[in-house]
Amino acid sequence: GRAVYDLDLRTGAVVWGEGAERLLGHPLEELGRTRKQWLGRIHPLDQIPTLEQLENIPQESDRFDLYYRFKHGNGHYVWMHDSGLFVRCCSAGKVLRMLGMMEDVTTRKTAEEKIQQQATLLERTQDAIMVRNLEGRIEYWNRSAERLYGWTREEAHGRMARELLKASGGRDRSLKAQLTTLQTGEWSGEIQALTKEGRELTVQSRWTLLRGNAGQPTAFLVTHTDLTEKKLLEAKFLRAQRLESIGALAGGVAHDLNNVFTPILVSAQMLDGRVATPEDQNMLAL
Repeated sequence: GRAVYDLDLRTGAVVWGEGAERLLGHPLEELGRTRKQWLGRIHPLDQIPTLEQLENIPQESDRFDLYYRFKHGNGHYVWMHDSGLFVRCCSAGKVLRMLGMMEDVTTRKTAEEKIQQQATLLERTQDAIMVRNLEGRIEYWNRSAERLYGWTREEAHGRMARELLKASGGRDRSLKAQLTTLQTGEWSGEIQALTKEGRELTVQSRWTLLRGNAGQPTAFLVTHTDLTEKKLLEAKFLRAQRLESIGALAGGVAHDLNNVFTPILVSAQMLDGRVATPEDQNMLAL
């Protein structure tokens, strides 16, 4: 619903029109008839900004367009879109009256705030996030994607993802990811991609299918987590494990050979005193 009003800035008197009671949740006698009462129902954090907006409207303008929170009859604040006309004095151009119309836009403002919060999270996350249309062109590229791949948002927008992130074997994996996501709605796996400087990365890629209001596929939401350093550390760890295994195997072989030769050496020592000729004794000593 909507509510209209006529505010006389010379006297501060407010005349509320039809729809005010229903929209604002107050009987007309509770709404008040003065500018001060009207301002008193605006959220304390919005009062000064609202007045500043009114004061900063250009002298030649005949219209105003405001957004503020207004206290409803149920005790809660609701977002209002307040727009209308200035009635000015013909000679000096001074504003005499405001003819306004208030409209409850709480649902829309809440949705906008939620979208803004989500956008802020997308920008602050450490993962590279992009939106690719069904053709493969990049429509969204967050700041982490800029940091990871080196391409700015302006450079990436509208480019084909396969051209921007091309790497050996990466194209086949991306094609598989696209087809699987179209069929099942999501895909996850490791792929290789190139930075702007040509450095090859290994990333954990997660794909989600985005749909329109009618349920039709519209785009792919793709998240990349850099695994390059992790993969290097894993390779070093595996190499160290292999060297440790080789060392243990060599030690085991030496131990087993020592066990085999021990009886022979003992027997040789026992024979050492019983061999008659010096030549035979020299042979046992060797």
